[in-house]
Amino acid sequence: MAPRIVIKIDDGLFSSKSEPLLGEEIYECGDDVDTYCATITDHKIYADQYDNSPDIKIKIEPKNATFAKAKTTLTIKKVAVSQNKNTPSWLSAEDFKDQVTTSDDKFEYTIYGDKLRMNENSDVEPTKYVITAKNKAGTDTKTLIVTRYPLYHACALYSENHPGKSSTEDVGLCKERAEYNEKHKPSATTTTTTTSKPSSSSSSNKPSSPTTGSVCYHYESGRCWDDIENEAYSSGMWDKNYGYEGGSYAPPSGCTGVCEDIYEDAYYQGWEW
Repeated sequence: MAPRIVIKIDDGLFSSKSEPLLGEEIYECGDDVDTYCATITDHKIYADQYDNSPDIKIKIEPKNATFAKAKTTLTIKKVAVSQNKNTPSWLSAEDFKDQVTTSDDKFEYTIYGDKLRMNENSDVEPTKYVITAKNKAGTDTKTLIVTRYPLYHACALYSENHPGKSSTEDVGLCKERAEYNEKHKPSATTTTTTTSKPSSSSSSNKPSSPTTGSVCYHYESGRCWDDIENEAYSSGMWDKNYGYEGGSYAPPSGCTGVCEDIYEDAYYQGWEW
């Protein structure tokens, strides 16, 4: 029989359980019925937690489409960035090349969620895949577009895009994150005299042990900077892997002084990694 491509979020034993309310499901999108979209998040309840983004599985069905005599192939073409008017100005065609993976014997492919670039910066396009299954009986082609956000960003977008609703009330992951932050936020007596720019290897602001009652790893000038550091670190990694130094360096609006110093340090930590 002709092959049929099946795409699904992997909720396997070692994967995060997907959260459909944040977009973590495969759904048809765009004008083309063969185009599918998914949004995944890093599932981080707190800043230093292990990245547990769900994976995406691609496989061919039915079984008799993959018999040896069918001469079946599964090809996955990763389109890093489409060259259009929305392409960030610091990127050139030479910075990105299509990546093609072909499987001739094992007709299943895994997109590892934690390996995808983050898209909280609107200039960074989602990752696009063109998937083709082919045998002697026919061909099936689908396009998959994957957007990846830090959990805190996805929760904020949910509340923003659903007037009258709250992510902390509707979405289990967002509620868990909010409760965790509330439970472990620094006490009112916590102070710091650190005002100078910390070095990339500095850990002076890091709690000495989990028994301190706080999971904020960088508390300074009256606030926790973990989310800012995560955003900057991801931007640095993005530039190192896909662009060039400074391309996606974009501190949030109003991020000056201590905030800007912290953002810059975290950005270059991501770049150096």
